[in-house]
Amino acid sequence: MKLYYHFLLTICLFFSSQVFVKAQGNTPTLKHVQGISSVGISGGYVTDGFNAGLGYTYYLKSRAMIRCKAIYENTNLNSTKLTFIYLNPELMYSLIKFSNSFYFNIKGGPLVGYEMLKNDAITTKMNAVVFGGEVGVNAEFLLSSKLGLNLDYDQRFIANSNAGSQSFCITLGIVYFF
Repeated sequence: MKLYYHFLLTICLFFSSQVFVKAQGNTPTLKHVQGISSVGISGGYVTDGFNAGLGYTYYLKSRAMIRCKAIYENTNLNSTKLTFIYLNPELMYSLIKFSNSFYFNIKGGPLVGYEMLKNDAITTKMNAVVFGGEVGVNAEFLLSSKLGLNLDYDQRFIANSNAGSQSFCITLGIVYFF
């Protein structure tokens, strides 16, 4: 049920930002051209926890991008506290473009990081280096000529983890183009 409310909030934010962009009069053009870069910050929902990240995106061509994210996740499963810190380079490809201000992308890439698991009930700590991959979708749209929003849904497949082999994440981020 919690996931339903987070998903509903994400959809509402998406549509309200589209109304904001349309109210500006002239819709800004998203900078999907070779050599443009952006930096961003994001936050989101993972199962029973939260996700925060920093990212850098480099636009290879009008439809292809490379993004690298540094991510921190914290979850609480019963009496177990789980913390992930990892890097996630991704290759992104734009499938759909709407009115030069909205793009729908697919993405995927490897991830590598460190997992810290602490169980308060039995005072156990387990740490591990984790690796794996992720696939997902991304919607990006502009608030102005330099600021944009990213909405991401990722499905992760993780090896060498003490907490499980799959997870998902929904994030909303703001980016600055330069």
